[in-house]
Amino acid sequence: MTEDKYAAKAAQAVPSFSTDELLTPSQVAERTGHPTTVLAQYRVRQKRGNANAGPDFIHVGRAVFYPRSAVEAYVANRRG
Repeated sequence: MTEDKYAAKAAQAVPSFSTDELLTPSQVAERTGHPTTVLAQYRVRQKRGNANAGPDFIHVGRAVFYPRSAVEAYVANRRG
């Protein structure tokens, strides 16, 4: 009486980052010079389709993190 709908399903692939590669909004604020409130506004703009607003970010649960490489690229592009 085993049905497919009860069969175990594979978990979706989740990008793996070490904790050394993820930065908190406070750490990003120090590196970019933007207040954390501005970073929050950039996250909203990115969700609405403006990909050029601030560095890329990820959610882990409800927490927000920034990949170090994304922050470094954002800072480099800002300085020209």
